[in-house]
Amino acid sequence: MYRSFYFVALLFVTEILQAQSLPFLSTDHARPLEVLSVAGLKGSYLKVLDGEGHAYLRMPVKAVNSFAAGGALGKQAIVLYNAKNEETGRFPFELEASTTVEDGGTYQSLFNLLHKGMLVYSPDGTESPIQWRGIKRHFLVPWILDNYHTMKGMQYFNDYAKNLVDVMHSMQRPDGMIWSFIASNEDGSYFETSYKKYGFFQRDGDAYFVRQPVENHVEYTYVCSIYKCWKASGDDAWMKNLLVSAAKALDYSVTDSLRWSSRFQLLKRALTIDSWDFQVDDEYTPHLGMGNPMLAVLGKTKFGIFYGDNTGYMQACDQLAGMFDYEGDHVQAEKYRLRGKQIEDRLNRLAWNGKFYTHFIDEDPTVNRKLGVNMNLQISQSNAYSINRGIDHQQAVAIIKTYQELKNHLPPGSPGEWYSIYPPFQKGFEVHNAVWQYMNGGVGGHVAGELALGAFNNGFETYGADILRRVLDLGNKYGDGKRIWFAYTGSFPTPPEVHYKTIPLSGSLNRNYSKSFPGMPAGEQTYHNTPFRIPESNNTNTAIAVSSLHGYAHSVSIPVNDTARSICLLHTGMGTATDNIYGTVTFKYADSSAQSRYLIKEKELSNWVFPSLDHSLANVAWHGPNEDYANVGIYWAALPNPSPEKKIDSLVFSCALNESIYILFGVTLADQVSYEKPKPESFGGPDNWAAATNMQALIEGLAGVTDSAEAYQMPVLSPRWLAANTDSVYVTARYAASEGYVSYRYQHFPLDKKIEIEAAGNGKRIVFHVEVPEDAVSVKVNGKQIAFKQERVEQSAYADFSFPLRGVANIEIQY
Repeated sequence: MYRSFYFVALLFVTEILQAQSLPFLSTDHARPLEVLSVAGLKGSYLKVLDGEGHAYLRMPVKAVNSFAAGGALGKQAIVLYNAKNEETGRFPFELEASTTVEDGGTYQSLFNLLHKGMLVYSPDGTESPIQWRGIKRHFLVPWILDNYHTMKGMQYFNDYAKNLVDVMHSMQRPDGMIWSFIASNEDGSYFETSYKKYGFFQRDGDAYFVRQPVENHVEYTYVCSIYKCWKASGDDAWMKNLLVSAAKALDYSVTDSLRWSSRFQLLKRALTIDSWDFQVDDEYTPHLGMGNPMLAVLGKTKFGIFYGDNTGYMQACDQLAGMFDYEGDHVQAEKYRLRGKQIEDRLNRLAWNGKFYTHFIDEDPTVNRKLGVNMNLQISQSNAYSINRGIDHQQAVAIIKTYQELKNHLPPGSPGEWYSIYPPFQKGFEVHNAVWQYMNGGVGGHVAGELALGAFNNGFETYGADILRRVLDLGNKYGDGKRIWFAYTGSFPTPPEVHYKTIPLSGSLNRNYSKSFPGMPAGEQTYHNTPFRIPESNNTNTAIAVSSLHGYAHSVSIPVNDTARSICLLHTGMGTATDNIYGTVTFKYADSSAQSRYLIKEKELSNWVFPSLDHSLANVAWHGPNEDYANVGIYWAALPNPSPEKKIDSLVFSCALNESIYILFGVTLADQVSYEKPKPESFGGPDNWAAATNMQALIEGLAGVTDSAEAYQMPVLSPRWLAANTDSVYVTARYAASEGYVSYRYQHFPLDKKIEIEAAGNGKRIVFHVEVPEDAVSVKVNGKQIAFKQERVEQSAYADFSFPLRGVANIEIQY
């Protein structure tokens, strides 16, 4: 309907323009595959020239000439010729492309969410600039690891990822080591104190550089970053200039005794959770001073094999070999290709258990770690990453099936199966990471993207689409439609049953507050599921009050003579609480020991007038009016017992040395620590990384746009929209670092058993690997039959074919 109206209107305008002898072009700016119309022309034929001056279309002049735009980006032109082949007119327009996915529904919403998610820290996706050698440097993330993974999605929107590669190239240590991150000079004292004597800290100009000693992923990530930047930019000279540096980095990993296991002939590290930079704290961890959580020292640290370092290194070897081959140095290429294969063989013999890679294997066979979990059964996040690092297809399938099995047996409240590590460590990482949070059993938004990509590429397309839909749901539910969190709380276990015991206060009461809180109920009352015994009024004292003010007791002791894991208080505060302190509670134990803690404003309680406090361990219990104020109130709070194994002899409540008054109405013992439900979103890691890996899965996996050359000179299109139940979509992938792009419009006609694809790009050839519902029977390109091959990836059917790309191609697949 719309298209018919458009042409009627265009013909009407054309008649007017022809009457005035004026030509008409429907737009001077277009995007790939947009239909442009030119009318009012006089001549024999016309050509359309792309941004590089190549003609991609020739057609006779008609009343209205319409065509789909394609070819190289930039200034294009419609050139008019007469019968003598003489140019008689030229009508320029600009062809512009930006990365997009448009299906009018789910995946367009996902694309928008992920794009916003990569920009959560700034409008251009970079973190705060860092001054180095007098220049402000912009980075996606100033860490090599984070920068690389964020680049996976941001490469379509800016090319800042290259900046960190260039800086690290300039600062590479003579032995080949690459620094983990760069930071501003003003805040480097901790790292300088901890690491400098080991050679892992260096100041340079206005900044400093740090190598996290336990990390063994930095060098391979550096090489992979070079490769990805080169692929996006097509800058051969830049890549060639970095080849020596890349080779030195990979050589460092296999020659430095801190990085290379002579026993296993594999990359090694201290025990961390996957690629995390904090090591375990157990009986085997040496005490090395201030930087202990991240230090690794020969002869003291217990090393082992973390498989993720090795699968990443394998990929880097393969990519470095590809770069050497491109430059014609086949000897060097074969050296690194062989090294990667040898590491793969050794790793598979050592760490592959048939379903996934075992997380960590100690070098010392006498080590027997007691971390509250069977480490042989833990699946960690680098298994999902390894699927996309060139491991064997059957291994990839086994890992995917392991995650699918986990999906069917998730712990309570889990948002998904994309764990940093599962099951989590119960011991050894308490100082830095609680169970079910961040790297210790958190669910990684970033892991979801890697797993989805691996699923798309290995015959589990429906599973990949399901992951992306669930990521969209998480982003809408917990990220306001603008963010994917790096980590989510991995489980919300059922709170344990709690048994309470109320403590009588009658012998310690010293103030009557019945007029201040006239409506507050007395006797047996329950607040926040906690029973209390509140003193009756009866014109007697109703509470305990302590204060440094004249006439008040400075402290009051309440007999307990029982054990408890926590105590629950019903209390409030009056007056000015200088330094936010209302008082102190001291646990006096039967063994004559004691421990104290402050009672802090806005944490355990607040002011009695206009009460306001609401978090999981303290909130308003009761509120109401009195003669002077419209709203007064008291608070419930739960405090853990510092020594729950000891019997409490008494609780002593003492005043603060200010003008405040602390008032206590009830005390109850509990045999459990009050359950504090964590937030759905966890912490740690940059959220733009999480959005980026999912953007990669959307563009490369579901939309299926990859690159077999550089700057999309030979794109590979593997649209998998069947798995997403999407019959119509427009896709463009454009590298920000170059003019490289590819666009397609996909339409599926199930009743006609037909798929139509319209494609354009700047490349010279295009390769198709199209998912079809059943075996294809014919493939036509621009109306002509071409040869194709039928391929099976697991249970999925694909039609494979390729052809030279000139402007716009129209493909029809019959199945």
